[in-house]
Amino acid sequence: MRKTVIWASILFLIALVATSTYLFNNAENIADSIIRDELLKKYNNADHSKYIITIADINLNIISGSIKLENIEVLPKDSLVVLDRNIDGRAISNTTFTLSISEVALSGFDILDALNNRKVSANKFSVKHPVIKVYQHIGLSKEKEESQDTLDLRSIFLHSY
Repeated sequence: MRKTVIWASILFLIALVATSTYLFNNAENIADSIIRDELLKKYNNADHSKYIITIADINLNIISGSIKLENIEVLPKDSLVVLDRNIDGRAISNTTFTLSISEVALSGFDILDALNNRKVSANKFSVKHPVIKVYQHIGLSKEKEESQDTLDLRSIFLHSY
């Protein structure tokens, strides 16, 4: 009986170490797939969403409980529609603004709570170098006003029968 308890404890510790090692080595990939596939892809493809959001890189540190999202860009969805073409025939996009952020960092959060319960509460939240570019389209063709032909009533002769 005593050997069984010892072997069960050893197997439990091995399983615990293996799980911890797996999570430690793959946590960044897991977080990357959750953020890119479950959040961004669903939001970007949803009919109700008005923006396209892209994230270039995701860095996760399990030890410090921090995550960094790098080179984030936000574009209005209607900017993907071609508004006009320039003289060379190249498309002029309909973009009215772009938002780019070099880094968003969360630190001091519980990674297990984030992975299991989908709840993130952090001690520190920082945004570095946000840039909003607003575009004004100049030289685009304007809608032509429709002209209405006038009718000269002096040239109509009415005969009574």
